[in-house]
Amino acid sequence: MICITYLTVLDIVTDSRKIDKGYIVKTMTELPETASSGRNAVGRPAVAVLSTERIAEAALEMIDGGRDFSMRSLARSLEVSTPSLYYHVQNKNELANLIRNLLISRQSIPPSPIEDWVEEVRALVTTIWEAYSSHPRLVVLLMDSPLSSTAATAIYDRIAKALRKAGLDDYSAAIALEVLDGFALGNGLGHVRSADSWGDTEPGSALHDVIGAWNRRPGAMKVAFEVGLNALLNQIRSGGMFSGVVPGGDTIAGK
Repeated sequence: MICITYLTVLDIVTDSRKIDKGYIVKTMTELPETASSGRNAVGRPAVAVLSTERIAEAALEMIDGGRDFSMRSLARSLEVSTPSLYYHVQNKNELANLIRNLLISRQSIPPSPIEDWVEEVRALVTTIWEAYSSHPRLVVLLMDSPLSSTAATAIYDRIAKALRKAGLDDYSAAIALEVLDGFALGNGLGHVRSADSWGDTEPGSALHDVIGAWNRRPGAMKVAFEVGLNALLNQIRSGGMFSGVVPGGDTIAGK
């Protein structure tokens, strides 16, 4: 409608004033598409205000800071309307997986599988732990959202393949995967715990002395993760993790 009206007026003006219509059209088409203000011809910003990466980064910053988090509060922090935010991200589940992708993009992951299945599992579980331990407050959101991140799924798929390479059947591999992931998650959550989380302990008691030794070592949480992961990998390798029979009568691999 606008284009038709413009051409109609142009015809009237050029006919009445004997002006070269071709010259006017040529001049108009040579005008720049965006103005110096950085906005395009229809008044929209030349650069997008929102992107999924910016949304994920803002959400992660809010959660890490311990601020009350909701899609509405996230929109306020981005200085956009809530409907504008939902145009880019449908719901919290999608947001959680955008954050998963963001975290994994920041990790140093071996680009191809490591030949030794133990070292492959160690490297990948450590990647998961680093994400949890760097952002422990994020865990609640992630645990409440189905995993659909292709980047995260690729990591778990590599762990599953490595566990098969270790000689585990699928059910045993599922148990091992759950144990490893739960261990990384639990240790990662420990990074949000304060030094006095044990409360008051009786001076001179064994617990008091042990906690004191722990608190004097700022890197103890990482050491605990490495020691625990070594123990789990050794248990998988030896078959000790699967000793006995699971409920239902299914025999665990190696027994």
